[in-house]
Amino acid sequence: MSDSKKTRFYMGVSVFGVLIMLTTLFLNPLVFSLLGFLSDAPNYRPANAWILFIVVLGLGAGCLGVGYRHFMGCRPEPTDRKKKLLIWLGIPLIALLIVELTLRVRPVPTTTQAFDMSVPYVPSPVARHMLPNTEIDIPDEDGRVNYRIRSGYHGRAFQKTKPAGQVRLVFLGGSHVFGDHGPNREHPSRNWIGNIEGKLHETGHQHVRIINAGVPGHSSFDSLGRYLAEIHLFEPDYVFVCHAWNDMKYFRDYDRYSPLRLTSTLQSPSHQYPKGLDWLLERTQLWLRIKQYMPDIPGTTSTNPHSYRDAASLGNEALDGFSKLGVRQFELNLRMIVALALETGAQPILLTQPRLVHRDNSAEERERIGYEHQRLTHDALCSAYEATDQIVAKIGRASGVGYFDFASAVRGDPRFFVDHVHLSIEGNTELSAILSDYIASELLKR
Repeated sequence: MSDSKKTRFYMGVSVFGVLIMLTTLFLNPLVFSLLGFLSDAPNYRPANAWILFIVVLGLGAGCLGVGYRHFMGCRPEPTDRKKKLLIWLGIPLIALLIVELTLRVRPVPTTTQAFDMSVPYVPSPVARHMLPNTEIDIPDEDGRVNYRIRSGYHGRAFQKTKPAGQVRLVFLGGSHVFGDHGPNREHPSRNWIGNIEGKLHETGHQHVRIINAGVPGHSSFDSLGRYLAEIHLFEPDYVFVCHAWNDMKYFRDYDRYSPLRLTSTLQSPSHQYPKGLDWLLERTQLWLRIKQYMPDIPGTTSTNPHSYRDAASLGNEALDGFSKLGVRQFELNLRMIVALALETGAQPILLTQPRLVHRDNSAEERERIGYEHQRLTHDALCSAYEATDQIVAKIGRASGVGYFDFASAVRGDPRFFVDHVHLSIEGNTELSAILSDYIASELLKR
């Protein structure tokens, strides 16, 4: 390398070092915390931010030092071999280190951590999946218990054989019934089904026991299979059925997307923990981010614990209408659940599903609705809900069947929902109060 090229090279290294140091000094974790930038973001790790700051500042100082020592003649020139080693090995390693440290400022959980903080599922012969028949306490990111699974059901444990004098209420549904939604995970009112039992006990109905049989993702035919295969053995006195959202996923085009054609049942336990090289590479945030954007890398485990999907794609276009065949299937499923409940000595209670969705949703409210699940326009989605409400009312008003228009009780109030059907803290409190009053006044005083 000629002297002029050396001078330009070391001058560039020195300028690069100065720019890094100035940028790092102005954009440091202390400034971020004062401005609220980044420090208010979820998963922010201030200790990792300071480590990154020190390393980058040290890199800038090192670059400046290299240039200074060259111009001051304080060290012998490195050989060409050392220069090539520095360029082709040292620089990429330093770049990877900087990228890794940057990603660790806001880390994503490993697959193991994601599994440990999420609800596991196992295969079922009568539904798309089911909760494992064991006792599991599932923590949140701060180590607090977020979900309690007991013998395959959400909530506290119960005796399989009903004690004498106990009144049992079973709730069937999807994630809306499963509960525990809302941003404040420390709030005691997050599980609205559990809150109903607590409110009933407070008002003198200590003999009431509620079993939460809701499972995320389940539709009415899943509840039908599970009630037939096991739930009736618990001798429920009342069976509450609250379905609609998950069933409407099949309304779009029932000829091609019936549950038989569309549903992909779970073939193995959902939580397949990483092994071998994948497990080792997951110690780095860089590999985890690669897996996020390339989830189908051979020999790796998906970072999404519920990565299985329906067998066919619904397409991207939102339709203005839906198939009446799906509505007929929904009605048949409810009638079969009602018949099973009556056959096993329980009184079925059909509920219209509370939701954010209504005709007059604002633009802001519509952003919270997951239209991608049904691939229906807003008007079509509202019409589908109206169709399910009519079916619930028609069957529920029949002799021997209970009916409660739960949806009208909250009328799509945006305060009560975090999205289309899942409840906020206020929604958990409000809905549990409404339904507990109905149960106490209409069912338990007979």
